[in-house]
Amino acid sequence: MIRFLEFLGNHPILSGLWLVLCAALIAYLKSKSARSVSPQQATILVNRENGIMLDIRDRKDYEKGHIVDAINIPLAKLNERSVELDKHKTL
Repeated sequence: MIRFLEFLGNHPILSGLWLVLCAALIAYLKSKSARSVSPQQATILVNRENGIMLDIRDRKDYEKGHIVDAINIPLAKLNERSVELDKHKTL
């Protein structure tokens, strides 16, 4: 720990740059993360607000078991099949 503090003291510009880069990385990752929804919130969204459940697992796993009325679009094909989700948008 002492060597680490000594390094920080001897290299303030490098240390400051490292802190700025870490903060920028954390901010970027936080802005890209998906919204978290609790099971209760998901139930309300589906039942009261016409929300949809999107299952991004492979078809094989989806067929083993899934949430009723969930739409299956494997993650690898999500970009090319995103048009299928447009019909569920409300205007």
